[in-house]
Amino acid sequence: MSTLYNMRKHLLILSLLALFCLGAQGQRYVFYNGSHPTGIDVNSVDSITYSMPENLIKFTTGNPTSVGDHSMTARFSLSCDLVMVNTSTARGVCYSKDNATPTTADKYVKAGVFATGPWTATIPNLLSGTKYYYRPYVRLGNAVFYGKVKNFTTSGEPEEPEESLEPDFVDLGLSVDWATYNVGTDKPEGYGNYYAWGETAPKDMYSEATYKLGGKYNDTDGKTVLDPEDDVATVTFGDAWRIPTKEEMEELCSKCEWTEAKLNGVKGYTVKGPSGNTIFIPNTGYRVDGDLTDTWLCLGTATAGYCLGSCRPYTDYTKDKVKEYEFVEMGTISRYKGIAIRPVHP
Repeated sequence: MSTLYNMRKHLLILSLLALFCLGAQGQRYVFYNGSHPTGIDVNSVDSITYSMPENLIKFTTGNPTSVGDHSMTARFSLSCDLVMVNTSTARGVCYSKDNATPTTADKYVKAGVFATGPWTATIPNLLSGTKYYYRPYVRLGNAVFYGKVKNFTTSGEPEEPEESLEPDFVDLGLSVDWATYNVGTDKPEGYGNYYAWGETAPKDMYSEATYKLGGKYNDTDGKTVLDPEDDVATVTFGDAWRIPTKEEMEELCSKCEWTEAKLNGVKGYTVKGPSGNTIFIPNTGYRVDGDLTDTWLCLGTATAGYCLGSCRPYTDYTKDKVKEYEFVEMGTISRYKGIAIRPVHP
C-alpha cells in the first residue's frame, strides 16, 4: 500500500517522501516538484541523499511552567506544512543531564503521534538539584527533527542516581515503546527470569500443580488481561511499565523486520521497527517442570494464553537443496509454563 503525502506548500524535496517509501517491493517514491508530481521506481534507486526546507517544521520550546525536586513541566508547540498518512510518527521531548544537545538516544517523553499545535509535557523521575537540557522533537518515519535546546535545574539538594535494573526503552515506531532487555536481567542478550502467566516471582518448578492463579482470570470474573498487581513488569519497574498485550505483541511481530543474529554469543533476533531503531531479543525458550527449552524464542503477553515465539524451523527441499528456515509468529501457551517477559513503556 502506498504511503500518501499531501503538501500544502513548496515541497521541492525527494527527501522525506522518498525516505518513508523505502523497502516495500513495488512501491514508488512520490513527491511534488512545483505542480508536477513525479514518481521514481524504488527498484531503480540505490541510495538517497535528502534535504528539507528549514521552515517546514517549526518548534516552540517553552520555558518551564513548573519545576520541582524530581519533575519539570513545560509548554511546547509545533507547526508544519507537511501532512502525512500511513507513516509511523511521534512527537515529544528529549532530555539529558549530560548531553547539552539531547536526542531521542537519551531520555524522552512521548506526546503521541505527529500533530501540529501546542502540548504540555512533564518530565518525571529527575534527580534533585541537577541541571538538565531539553528540547522538543518530531519523528517522521526514521528521520528525527529537533527544536531549540533550553535548560533548567531541579530544586532541592543535589543527589546521586540510585542503581536500578529499570531498562531503557526504544521507540520502534509502534504504539508502545519497548524495553531493551527482559525482566530479571540488565543485558539485552540476557534471558532474565521465567514467569508463569500472572505470577510475579520465578520458581524452580513450572507445572499445573504449582500454578498459583487458578482461582482468577476464569469464566467467573471474565478477565483475560492481567491486572497491575499480577503484572511482573509493573510490580518490578513501576506504573510506567507493563507486560505487552496480545495486540501489541502482534504489532511487534508483523510491523518489524526480524533478522536472526547473535549478541555476545547468544542466539536471537535483531528487531528493526518502522522508526529504524532496533532491539535485540534472545531465544529464551520456556520452562516446563524444571527443564528449560531454549531452542526457540518465546515471550509472554498480558493476554491469557498468548505468546510470541514458536520459532519453528521448517525445511525447504525445493531445487534439490535442503535449507532450514525459521519464522516468528504469535502462538498459544499454557498459563503454568515459565516464559520470559520483555516489558513495554506506553
